[in-house]
Amino acid sequence: MLGRIDDLEDEIGRRRSGLHGRIAVHSSMGFGRAHVAPLLGTFEAANPDLRIDLELSHLPVAVGGSGYDFAVRVGPLPDSRLHARVLHRNRRVVCAAPVVPGPPRRPAHPPPTWADTTAS
Repeated sequence: MLGRIDDLEDEIGRRRSGLHGRIAVHSSMGFGRAHVAPLLGTFEAANPDLRIDLELSHLPVAVGGSGYDFAVRVGPLPDSRLHARVLHRNRRVVCAAPVVPGPPRRPAHPPPTWADTTAS
C-alpha cells in the first residue's frame, strides 16, 4: 500500500512539473508540413504527457468556438480580438512567362468536376 502511495505522489509531482493534457492546433497545409509539424513532434516527444492534435487544411479556421487552442496562420488576422506573434517570414514570389502564346483556351476534354464550373 505504501508503495502505491509513493507511486501516486511521484505521478502527481511529475504532472505538476510538466505539461500534460491535449492541445489542438490548426495550420495551413504547406506551412504546417514544412514548419509546424516538425516542431510540434519534437515538443510532444519532450513532453510525453502532452498530446498535440495538428489539423492541416487549405482553408483558414475561425479560432473562437472551433475547438482549437491555437491556429498558425499566414497573413493578416481577420479578427482584431486575436493576438498574433510572427513565427516565421513566409516570402512569396510570383513567377510567369514573359509572353503567353495565344489566348487562354478551354481544355478539349475537361474532367466531369469542371463541366459545371467552367464558362463557355
